[in-house]
Amino acid sequence: MLEAASGTFTQHRIELHVVGIIPEPLLSRLRLRFPWVVFRGFVDDLGEEFRNARIALVPEEIGGGFKLKILDYIFSRVPVAAVEAALGGIPKQLKSHFIVENSVSKLLASVAAMMDDVDALDRRQSLAFEVADGLFNWDANGRRLLDKLECALGARPIKKSSQIWAAPSPAHRSA
Repeated sequence: MLEAASGTFTQHRIELHVVGIIPEPLLSRLRLRFPWVVFRGFVDDLGEEFRNARIALVPEEIGGGFKLKILDYIFSRVPVAAVEAALGGIPKQLKSHFIVENSVSKLLASVAAMMDDVDALDRRQSLAFEVADGLFNWDANGRRLLDKLECALGARPIKKSSQIWAAPSPAHRSA
């Protein structure tokens, strides 16, 4: 991805920040080869990184599965740009508010083309946030799950209680 981004991002003066630990000597080799990339390493405040980011890039072409970092980006109000292969499990109505391409090179070109359209990026992140807020609302999802369980059991409604689990009494504890 860095090799593919090198020409496009440097030509458009796009600064790429890579956040997370990269072991030595790989980090030194990457810094020499890609001096235009800012390797941040471990950061104490990931929220600060999100606040300073214009786009969150998800270029993984392999791996599959739902990526929780995509929710981190959405709920941190950062527009998402991803290759289609990285979006396994993400609902279509949410993906429609991302920048999505089927290859890294196309994704990088789309990012470069949209980078300065801040209004369009803000609309994308705002709409993605609204959709995700409804889809990933754990209170609403929990109520839906309980309703489905009640229907499946065909029994009286489950008694609502604030106590979900009780610790065993001291006489039953083992040492």
